[in-house]
Amino acid sequence: MSMRPPFRPGLLEEVQEWGEALKSADAAGRAQFVAWIRRSPEHLQAYLQHLAFEQEMEGLDLQKDVDLAALLRSSSSNVVPLVTGRFLRFTASSRKPFTLTRRYAAALLILVALMSIGFSFWKFLGIEPQSSDYVTGVGEQRRMALPDGSIIELNTQTHVRVTYSERTRDVELVSGEALFSVRHDQKWPFRVRVRSSVVEDVGTQFSIYLRPDNSTMISVLDGRVQLGRGPAGSQPSADGETAGTGQVQQTIQLNAGQAIRLNRAGDVIARTTLNLAEAASWRQHRMWFENATLQEIATEFNRYNTRHILVINDHTVANKRYTATWDPYDPDSFVSYLQNDPALTIDEAEGAITIRGTDVSRK
Repeated sequence: MSMRPPFRPGLLEEVQEWGEALKSADAAGRAQFVAWIRRSPEHLQAYLQHLAFEQEMEGLDLQKDVDLAALLRSSSSNVVPLVTGRFLRFTASSRKPFTLTRRYAAALLILVALMSIGFSFWKFLGIEPQSSDYVTGVGEQRRMALPDGSIIELNTQTHVRVTYSERTRDVELVSGEALFSVRHDQKWPFRVRVRSSVVEDVGTQFSIYLRPDNSTMISVLDGRVQLGRGPAGSQPSADGETAGTGQVQQTIQLNAGQAIRLNRAGDVIARTTLNLAEAASWRQHRMWFENATLQEIATEFNRYNTRHILVINDHTVANKRYTATWDPYDPDSFVSYLQNDPALTIDEAEGAITIRGTDVSRK
């Protein structure tokens, strides 16, 4: 069953407010509503679903016992109102026959078309969609289905900006870490722009992580990608040049099971073989470390938790290396493990956990 992507927080409340405002809106108010609809495909989709949901409830709630506004405010943005055959049969058997006005019938037909053909609907209308931003907070993860069937999974503290046009599908990874499962379309390229690099799908599943040390890790789980150079926002042309720079792009092919690490300027630091079993393990709430320092491990835990781990990098601490798996939401298990090491001293407080080398001279 096809499901729409979850709406951003607060959008259902906006839709409800517009629904009430349109009942008494003048020409200026209706023009403002049209401008709001044009701002994002998500706005139109949410409003059409609101119309369908409102009509369904009118047929079911004949006595007007349900406060639709309160119901919408209390509902989660991840809950999708469903119109099923069972609903329609129940409504038809009610005392008041279920009928669709022309306005609602047209809205439902548009909604079905939108869900079926996705972005082509917007191209048909001649509306150029604006960028949509998606953000996760501390410890939050989110899975989004895009209009073309591609999926983006956001890890904690991640920000992506999605812009679809008639020519390209562009995503900018502003911060954090995301996994991309792309529905390939050779005539409609899918590109992810990150710092000084552009990653283009060649039919694949890949992840990108903007690390706290300002490096970028690109890992290919399935298929392959093409990695090019160029500032964020540049458009590679057909001859391989970056528009506005006059410089020929150097591209790198990455296949499934390969990973590459870049510095902030987009230069290659290292190419490695990917452990596919551990790639993007954060989706299963696992962090995999191989020969990692205490500082690297602490930094990862701090992405998921408000109670931070502070590492005092003295000589003893700097020489410690670990290969292990931990639950990112359970820093206490990591601390318990370290407490068995006499070379380390752990100080726990309400707001932070401090790790330092044991001062032998004090003993």
